[in-house]
This record gives sequence, C-alpha cells and structure tokens, in this order.
Amino acid sequence: DLPKFPRITRDLSFNFSVDASLGACVPYEDISAYFASLRFPVLGVHLIDEYIASLEKQRSLAFRFVYGSPERTLENKEVEMQEKKIIAEMKRRFHASVRGSSDITMEQA
Repeated sequence: DLPKFPRITRDLSFNFSVDASLGACVPYEDISAYFASLRFPVLGVHLIDEYIASLEKQRSLAFRFVYGSPERTLENKEVEMQEKKIIAEMKRRFHASVRGSSDITMEQA
C-alpha cells in the first residue's frame, strides 16, 4: 500500500578516519546496528555510496534516510531536529564528521 502521508528522503554523508596501523575504520555492522535502533520519525536507512580516499586515510559513507509518519505529514523542523541528533550521535559514537559540512555555507549555496 502507498503511504497515506508523504515521506521525506534526505541523504547524509559521513567521513570516518581509517586507522593506518590496522588499515580499517569503524565496522559497517556497528553503524548499521545504530541505525537499526532509530525510531520515529526514521522509517529506514540505506547505504547508497562508499568512497575510500587512501591518501587522506578516510572512508566516506553516504546514507539515505527516509522519514515519515502514518498519522500526519511531518514538518521540516522535525526532520532537521532528528538529523542533528543523528549527526551528534555519529560524532560521539564513531568520531565521524559530515562530509562537505565545511566546504559550503548556506550563503554560498
């Protein structure tokens, strides 16, 4: 069945440092487990891109987040608040940074 209320889709990309001595970074299973624990208004999270920059010793993962409610249309501010929580938790748990966050400001866009 089609959802009664529209869903909001947003993409977020995170950079993770690669440990030079181990040649690895945070296991994807750990990130996936965190995303699986997310609840309303997050309906789903999907990995959409991976890039490994060996010279910078970074791994970048891009995810598509699907937000929605079965009872009403979500407001942008609700989704933005949830994104801020996700970003803060990704920084805390995995020492991740948002890719491109310092590359462009809203005034430049």
